[in-house]
Amino acid sequence: MLKTYIFNESTDSWIEEHSILLYQDLCIFLDEERNKIYIWNGPKSSKEKLEKGKESLVKLISNYPNRQLEIEILSKKIPALI
Repeated sequence: MLKTYIFNESTDSWIEEHSILLYQDLCIFLDEERNKIYIWNGPKSSKEKLEKGKESLVKLISNYPNRQLEIEILSKKIPALI
């Protein structure tokens, strides 16, 4: 099952989103079955936002040392499962 979260830059937090992604969003898709996180940086989102979001995500994941999660930044080729 995939869960979708959008990065809120002003609060440095990730918020679960159920229905809408915008071009300016930085979002992650959490694949709990594969223990993988896919990062999508919308075409109108900045590289700075991506870097800040990655830092926030790594910090968040470090709070769960028993759970090994792989992080993949999505480019133009998005896996079919997403």
